[in-house]
Amino acid sequence: WLEHLATYQRRVLNSVESAVCMIDCAAFVSEYLVWRGALDASALPLGILREIAPHVTPQTIKDWLRVFKDNGESLWQSRAFSVEGFLHLLHSAIGDFEKAEYYEIAFDLYKLVVPLYEKSRKLQGLKNSYAHLQHLVEMMMDVNVADKRLLGTYYRVGFYGVGFGVALNGQEFVYKMPKVTQLSEVKESLEETFSDHFAAGSLETIKHKKNVDVSTLDPARGYMQITQVVPELVATRSGLDLTFLQKYTNYKRFMFETPFTEDGRVHGTMGEQLMRRTVLKVAHALPYMKTRVEVVGKEEIVLGPIEVAIELIAGQNKRLRREISSTPPNVNALQMVLQGSVKTQVNVGPKEVARTFLSRKDDDTFSQEHIRTLREKLAEFVHLCGEAIKLDRRIVDPDQMAFHEELELGFEETLHFFRPFLEEKPVCEVIEETTVLEGDDASSSSFSDVDASHRSDPRVVQNRRRSS
Repeated sequence: WLEHLATYQRRVLNSVESAVCMIDCAAFVSEYLVWRGALDASALPLGILREIAPHVTPQTIKDWLRVFKDNGESLWQSRAFSVEGFLHLLHSAIGDFEKAEYYEIAFDLYKLVVPLYEKSRKLQGLKNSYAHLQHLVEMMMDVNVADKRLLGTYYRVGFYGVGFGVALNGQEFVYKMPKVTQLSEVKESLEETFSDHFAAGSLETIKHKKNVDVSTLDPARGYMQITQVVPELVATRSGLDLTFLQKYTNYKRFMFETPFTEDGRVHGTMGEQLMRRTVLKVAHALPYMKTRVEVVGKEEIVLGPIEVAIELIAGQNKRLRREISSTPPNVNALQMVLQGSVKTQVNVGPKEVARTFLSRKDDDTFSQEHIRTLREKLAEFVHLCGEAIKLDRRIVDPDQMAFHEELELGFEETLHFFRPFLEEKPVCEVIEETTVLEGDDASSSSFSDVDASHRSDPRVVQNRRRSS
């Protein structure tokens, strides 16, 4: 039945889901072959299969094997239960992962394929494998440079109404949709699927993100609550040295955020803004063999105003780091992020954060831990802006130099503004230690390397602007 499901997923162009089906099959077959002695588990990294499909646990495979054993040897006569069948499943999965642009996983699966061809001395298989590996590496290099992969969009969908049936009524699911799928497209697709379950005009979409009070709903109607969610990237996934598999698969927790204020408004001033973060836990990690998995747990975390501000600055730092570390650098993307960071007219966010939370010396409204974290994030922000300015000067075309000089002026203004808020010694040390690019000491962006007149006299900046 997994092969039938894979065939269906290919037909509807869900390549990664089809690939997961093939991995499930391959994991089962590999356990059987190890049990029969046809595969040497110590010579193959079979754990790769479980990394890709963590829902296939050793207990699951044992249960499957027990069923097959109880039904006699005839069930094992299929070609699939052979080394050749195992290779066929791996090649099918590799092809599906390649179509889905999961090139790194396709590459990793060859760590199982190549040793089997080497052992059997199938030279043509080895030749084809190495040729395909070269192609996969070229594809990885291409997409990583262009940063153009869109690996899916996720939505939380809640169903409310007896017309949906017992299996769906009152339940929530996370849907994995292709590439960049808009909410309106999801809504249209679901309405087309479930319109026959309800009278004309009696299926509607709940537009808010809040918990649904079913007692306020009309039992004769059907309701769908559709909210875009993102995978909750825990700290262990945020490092730059993690594999593609660790970063972009096995999502079991998703989140969405809802801004609010104490007096009921959605948005308030920086000092009033609260954020409710809702985290959903799903039954099976995505991507999965199906595009829809049930939500089995939910928790809510309320972020206070200074925590919201910390996340705001951390997000801008992440965008700056991404462009600084991009290889090769993209000057247009870099300048776009710089413009949103140092140009005076659009630099309201970080400046307002500093004014709101760091201008009151003896105020104990916010914890010292949060204050310290915010100072460190803002110090990192200023440092990253300086590193981005240096990088932009090195790569900018001559016809864009005038705009670059505007960005430099904006950075000097930014540096002058933030220095009173960040002049404490521990924060300066953080700036010195936060090294993104090596070299360029002469144009370092730490406070100690900026001329004192630029720090203390804003007229210097104004005069430079007039002269330019």
